[in-house]
Amino acid sequence: MLHNKKYQEIKKELLRKNGAICWYCGYDLTTNEIHIDHIHPRSEGGSDDIDNLALSCEFCNRAKFNRDVTVFLRWLGRIRTGNFECFILRRIKHDLSDNEEDRLNKEF
Repeated sequence: MLHNKKYQEIKKELLRKNGAICWYCGYDLTTNEIHIDHIHPRSEGGSDDIDNLALSCEFCNRAKFNRDVTVFLRWLGRIRTGNFECFILRRIKHDLSDNEEDRLNKEF
């Protein structure tokens, strides 16, 4: 777990190293929007080492959760190209059948 002082130090280092952009989607971050994410999730053996941390937007941080970075980036690429638009709209409308929801969960 990152404590506040260490969190601030890591945030400054990541800003210096990579700039104020989301490591996953490239979104320009403001100071209030910055999240620090574990690229390789701690729940899967990832560390708090600076090389395993990245600045991210809230959407990417929450959407990635504890998923493998490769799986998440593949999913994010599909979202950005519109391949999953029907799934997103249906989920927002709460229209997914059990079968479709299972399919979406397996992909993500």
